Amino acid sequence: MRKTASGFGLPASGLVMLMTAANLVGAPLVAQQFPRAAWNEPQKPFKVFGNTYWVGTHGLGSLLITSDAGHVLIDGALPESVPQITGSIRTLGFKVEDVKLIVNSHVHFDHAGGISELQRLSGARVAASASTATALMAGKLAARDAGTADAFIDPGACKRYVAAGRQNLAARVAKEAKP
Repeated sequence: MRKTASGFGLPASGLVMLMTAANLVGAPLVAQQFPRAAWNEPQKPFKVFGNTYWVGTHGLGSLLITSDAGHVLIDGALPESVPQITGSIRTLGFKVEDVKLIVNSHVHFDHAGGISELQRLSGARVAASASTATALMAGKLAARDAGTADAFIDPGACKRYVAAGRQNLAARVAKEAKP
């Protein structure tokens, strides 16, 4: 069996690349306009590569990385995106309850809004930077992010979390994600 830094069949560099890709998915849309309906258009799930699947909406990325040890979900999109994300996971033949880790790329509501419900449904831990984990637990963004509609982040979205700095997030996720 191939040993990887992430512990989920994905090299640490691959996890970082996927997190970056999740960050960029909605980049063409202007965040200041908050086009929620457009972001939340349905999208059929599809295989991205290997054991990685797109389970997000048409306008917001959410990626599922599958393994026999449990699955990793990157980003939770909007609160109203959760039924689509969970439906896509099931459509692909996987169980939401097998998601063991939710990785949040950043705390903005269009990437973190659905995390609380996804965590409730799956029982997964959430991996986030220390400042993001603080915001997710409080339901309030830092002052520097105040223009990003913090009202859409559910207080307590991070009930069980892994906080890690940018340089070592993949390594910390791998170490702390094991049940």
